[in-house]
Amino acid sequence: MTRRDAQTSGLERPLALAGLHAAKPARSLSVHGMLNAYWEPLTFELPPVPAECPQAWRRCIDTALRPPDDIRPWETAAVVGQATYVVQPRSVGLLALALEGPPGMFPQGP
Repeated sequence: MTRRDAQTSGLERPLALAGLHAAKPARSLSVHGMLNAYWEPLTFELPPVPAECPQAWRRCIDTALRPPDDIRPWETAAVVGQATYVVQPRSVGLLALALEGPPGMFPQGP
């Protein structure tokens, strides 16, 4: 079942959150969070990677995976090469994308 199927069937509404708030020296991260409270896996469409970003989305958190793969720092997180991501039932996924650019180009978090 895809996210669109769940929405049109009236069963449940999956939740996807995206934001830009994490910053490290010389690197800003865009994050995309997904929550599946449904009892079947749901496929989420990912925001496109901007052309100026040389990196792909990385899976930092997926609560359906066994440790140590469930939570990984960005530097060692698995690369997600597809335009979609499957979130397993009653699980949370968090992907991060490194944004490259001159200092001050991206807003800093609170």
